[in-house]
Amino acid sequence: MKILKVDKLENYFEVVPENLDDFWHLERLIETNDIVYGTTTRKIKAAKEGEETRREKLYLELQVESIEFHRYSGKLRINGVILSGKPEELIELRAHHSLEIEFNEKLKVKKQKLKDYQIERLEKAKKASVSEQLLLV
Repeated sequence: MKILKVDKLENYFEVVPENLDDFWHLERLIETNDIVYGTTTRKIKAAKEGEETRREKLYLELQVESIEFHRYSGKLRINGVILSGKPEELIELRAHHSLEIEFNEKLKVKKQKLKDYQIERLEKAKKASVSEQLLLV
């Protein structure tokens, strides 16, 4: 896991998960009522009759209600309520939505209180994902 930033004063961290183990760590770090920021796609209904619905890429701020790690499908899903997002004209505030976290995509998590053991878990995840390169001849 790449750790981009840990801010103990503002109680948030930014990471980039790189493998399934990182998802496992994030499942244990993210709690109910945390605020998660990430990108997703959302189906947008047609404004006029006859137009098709479309999928748009959005950046959302989501208040976490639940988190699920599906090891066999390789997905980390965060369910919650939309607090804000961009582009604003496509966002339904207070609607429920799920973020499916993907590898190599930035994720920001704001907690009520970022604790020392949570920072230590991030550091363990970072060390575990560092692998030495090996050349076979």
